[in-house]
Amino acid sequence: MELNKVAEGTFWRLRDQGEFWVSSVVVMEYEGHQIRLVDRKSGDMWFVAADVCRCVGLAINSRTGKPNVTVATRELTDEQKEKFRVDTPENPKNPWIDMMIVSDDGLMKMLSLSDTIEAQRFKQFVQQEYPKFNRGDAVVTASAAE
Repeated sequence: MELNKVAEGTFWRLRDQGEFWVSSVVVMEYEGHQIRLVDRKSGDMWFVAADVCRCVGLAINSRTGKPNVTVATRELTDEQKEKFRVDTPENPKNPWIDMMIVSDDGLMKMLSLSDTIEAQRFKQFVQQEYPKFNRGDAVVTASAAE
C-alpha cells in the first residue's frame, strides 16, 4: 500500500453559513484511489467522505455507481462530519458543490461500521499514516505493510 502526496499547493474556497475562507487540499493516493484531505480552519485535516466511500466501496448506489454520503455518514455526530460548499466558478451552471468532510474520528467510525476487508485495511493504513498529515509533515511516499 502506498500513500502519495500528489497535489501540493491546491486550494479550495469554502463557504459555511455565509463565511468564506481558503483551505489547502492534499490529495493522497491509496491503491489507485485519490482521497482529498481538507485543511480545516482549526488546522486539522479532514477527509472528503465521497472519496473514502469510493475507495472502500462503502454506501455505493448500485444503480448509479456513485457513493451515497448521506447513508455513509448518518451514524456520525455533528462533531465528526461537516458539510461545506466549495465554490466552482469555472462552472457557471453550478457555481458551487456541497461536500461532506469527516474528521479522523468520523472516518474511523465510518470504517468500523463497514464489514468489508477493504475498509479494515484502509483503517489500519490511516491509523499509521494520518498523524503525519495532521502534524504537517511532508510525506512524499510512505509504504505500509500489506
